[in-house]
Amino acid sequence: MENKILDNKNIIEDCIVEIEPCPISFIEIGPLPNVGLDVEVTYSFNTIFAGTSEINGKYVIVDVEENNRLYRRLMFLSDNTFIQSECILSGDIGTDYLVPYHRVMIDSLRHIYGGITRVLSTEMSFCVLGLGGGLLTKFLYDKFPKSKVTTVEIDPEMVPIAQKFFNLPEENERLRLVVDDAIVFLKNSAGIEKFDAIFCDVAGDNSTEKLVFSPPSGFITKEVLSTMRDCLNDRGLLLMNFVARDFQTKSQVKNDIAEIFPKTGRGDRPHCLSLGYAIDVGIKFMPA
Repeated sequence: MENKILDNKNIIEDCIVEIEPCPISFIEIGPLPNVGLDVEVTYSFNTIFAGTSEINGKYVIVDVEENNRLYRRLMFLSDNTFIQSECILSGDIGTDYLVPYHRVMIDSLRHIYGGITRVLSTEMSFCVLGLGGGLLTKFLYDKFPKSKVTTVEIDPEMVPIAQKFFNLPEENERLRLVVDDAIVFLKNSAGIEKFDAIFCDVAGDNSTEKLVFSPPSGFITKEVLSTMRDCLNDRGLLLMNFVARDFQTKSQVKNDIAEIFPKTGRGDRPHCLSLGYAIDVGIKFMPA
């Protein structure tokens, strides 16, 4: 059967907007086309591992050939076959390829801290909420050799998966892997531990009944947004992957972020860049 592939990456790349100089309160990727259609995505792939997690349910690691490139994907089967992580199987897994919104996150660091050269040469402390395949964590660890990375993941099964199939390093003096509820970790860290950047990349609920895909709704309350702000250094930056199903919800979260992280023009207070877009398209992944 001929493969039918939806290139979601290109759709998102076409919608990326320029990042303004700091301070930043809210940047949108999108809105994505609000087409209101169900799109069936079919392709052939090679399953290299299958498992079941108490938290995420059934999942698979698959290698997929697309446009003459071979990708490795971590897919959650209980969530409409949601692609949680993806990397290209060439070069160093997880280092040479980032999804578009991760690239925007990384690029934003130079606007806050005065250029990418300064970021690379400065000892910084990053916190990543959500591990999955560990690609964002591995990129930060590999590309910012003077910095330390703390990653929090609620599902203990994801840590060995990221290490075995996506080349995530073992814990060391620069890399800390915490198995915990990210909100609990933040509340316990507030006032004790400070980070230069927090990457909120927690997978949400992809069911059609939920208004917010990502992150889970608990992360976008004023209380937790304030807790994340309190975990940042004075010039710290919160980077959030936020995906809403409707524009009203997106607008409310945008207003709450602006209240907690006001765009004042001052460079001595934490800032937030929220990668927000609304989407109303159902995507179903089906084997050929």
